Amino acid sequence: MTTEQRDRLVTTALILLGASDAYGVIHLEKRNMEFDMHNYAMKNSDETVPIPEETHTCGTSCCVLGLGACLYPELMTGKLWGDVPEVLYGIHEVSDDWNFLFSYKIKSDPYEIAHRVIHYLNLLPMWDFTMEGKSRNKQEVDKQLRALLV
Repeated sequence: MTTEQRDRLVTTALILLGASDAYGVIHLEKRNMEFDMHNYAMKNSDETVPIPEETHTCGTSCCVLGLGACLYPELMTGKLWGDVPEVLYGIHEVSDDWNFLFSYKIKSDPYEIAHRVIHYLNLLPMWDFTMEGKSRNKQEVDKQLRALLV
């Protein structure tokens, strides 16, 4: 994982944590769009931002990969859906790392995604992860994530 890929993963987790509303819709003011983390779908009023034409189920927890593709569309030009985790985050689609961070089996909870990113980037053993005792204080978790930015 490069420094840029690491920062993209942290940034995606920060946006999930800070911008999602109670319905799982993320308001991306900078790009003038809304992203529904339950389905890979966006409403876009800025025609200059390339987005998928159709709505489909993402299949990853909190649709982290779908959101990442929307945040960095310039990196997705000419890429297939299966390329997203490796291009954006340096994580191969068929790996323990992918399953730990993105699996559909993980609860779609921005706090859990944030804590998984913190755990993963601090090189802690993946089998050791639990949400038990983890903070659900947005400012505290945000601070832990920001400390990981290079």
